[in-house]
This record gives sequence, C-alpha cells and structure tokens, in this order.
Amino acid sequence: MVDEIKKPIYEGNFTIDPAANPQVGDSFQIETILIEPLENDITVYRPLHTAKGTVLTFHFANKLEHDVDGSAVLVAPGIALTARHVIEPHRDKLINGIKYSFLMGICNNSVNMWAVKELTILPHCDIAILGLELNSSIPADKTFRQAAISTRLPKIGERIQILGFRAKTLVPESNASLGPQIDAGLVVSAGVITNRFPLGRDSAMLPWPVLEVDCPSWGGMSGGPVFDKHGHLIGLLCTSFDLLDESGPSYVSLLWPVLASKFRGGWPKAIFTEPRSLIELAPDLCKIDRPESVWHQFDELSGKTSTQYKIWEE
Repeated sequence: MVDEIKKPIYEGNFTIDPAANPQVGDSFQIETILIEPLENDITVYRPLHTAKGTVLTFHFANKLEHDVDGSAVLVAPGIALTARHVIEPHRDKLINGIKYSFLMGICNNSVNMWAVKELTILPHCDIAILGLELNSSIPADKTFRQAAISTRLPKIGERIQILGFRAKTLVPESNASLGPQIDAGLVVSAGVITNRFPLGRDSAMLPWPVLEVDCPSWGGMSGGPVFDKHGHLIGLLCTSFDLLDESGPSYVSLLWPVLASKFRGGWPKAIFTEPRSLIELAPDLCKIDRPESVWHQFDELSGKTSTQYKIWEE
C-alpha cells in the first residue's frame, strides 16, 4: 500500500524557448543534487517538488485524450534519460511537437515544461536519451537541477529507492482551454537488492545489465530514476512483476550501456552543436562518479564497437 499525503497545487504556463532570444542580463545556473536515501523498505507519496525538478513526468495528448504515462530524469542541461518502452508508443507525438505532449518537472517555485527535440533510442537496452527544449520561463531562482550519476555496482542487500509519477488526469470541457489538469503524486519506493546481473539476466527479456530489487512499482513509474544509498543515480526502472500483494520484484536497468553512447540534443541548443556522450560532457555538464569505468571499444576483427565497463564496488 502507498501512504498518501495531501497534494499541493502547482501551475505552469507554456512559452517559447527563453534561450531562443536571450536578453541582456539573462542567466541561469546548473546544480547537481543527491537524493536523500530512505532508511526503511517503504513505498510512500512525496510532494511533487521533492526531487527539485530533476524527475520528469510524461504527458502525451491529442484532441480528445491526455495521458500521463512514464517518468524520466535530468542528468545534464536539457538532457534526460527514460525507459525505451515508455517512449516507443508515443515517439511520433513527441518529436512532431504535438500540443500538450511534453515533460514536466516540479520545483518549489516553478513548473518546468520541456519538449523533446532529439530522441536517441539505444537498441541494446531499455534506455532512451532525450534532448530537450525548455518551453517555460526560467525559474525564479534561475537554477536548474540534475541528478548525479554513479557507475558503481551496488551490493546485494543494499537499499535503493525508485522515484516515479502516478497520475490520473481529467480535463473538464469548461476548463479545456486552460490546458490539462493533473492529479498526480511522486511515488518513492525503497527496497533491497536481491540479485545482480551485470551481464544481463537472460537473452530475451532482460539481456542488459540489471538489478533485481525487492520492492513494488507501477506503470507510471516506468523510466523513473533509481538512486543508491549515497543519493547517486545508478539506473532506471525498466519492468516489474505485479503480484497479488504488490510486493514486486522490480528490475532496474543500470546506466552503463548509455554513458559512452553519442547523442544529439541539450539545452540551450547553442552549446550542444555536435553529438557527444554523457562521459564526454563530464565533469562540467554531467556529474559522473568514476566515468573512466565505462568506455567504447572497437573490434577490428568484427568491425563493431561495443560498450565495456570495469565493475567496481566499495
């Protein structure tokens, strides 16, 4: 069961990208944050601003319907990670800029609206890289926050926590012109790692590096970030098995396969002109603990490039 709390009301407005026509004196800063770990195995609702805008919720829309489905996490300016299976059913809506198809991050004093401008879907894992454009005003404190990544392999028995959105949306006809109105909560689900599969669990369903975690998760949380005991981002929720008692387990995609992969996108657009990897953005634009543990290696015999990683633990 999830313990609910009273949810405050947040409001956001769409604008053109404020970086498209910068004015004299315009500025912002980037802050990398750690997520405070939970001390017990628990699943609770937290206020939407708990993650300070780093955890995003997807909104997919057409003229008749509006769905809130899936989560993502910011790891660099205008760059987010999510699960591939969250994106694939809606990819045309996102890249074609359909009205009300966007991502939303909740801060203490603002709602950040992001549109997907670049999409990199990696075939060898359940992770997609999103290049975003800001479609709302610069926050009042002029600060955008993002998660810190770790390449560490956590141990069996270590407690980690999964963050993601659960929502139901109603758009009354009388208020439809105001945009979607969403009843949502940020779910935090904490549990211990029960198994590790650094080379993949199997050849069909989970062939990429994953962790098995003894905690529940639900559909809207798919693609949501997973944080270790130090508050570092280590993976994304990829799938779970619903049991009658909602106990899980949940499976977490480790980030190793994507860290060295090149992609397009980022915000402001002017500073992201060439394809780069997250490791290449470190340490100035993307905080990664021990980025040298992941690299691409070219095999002259096969002519293929593969991702290599050196496993390290505390």
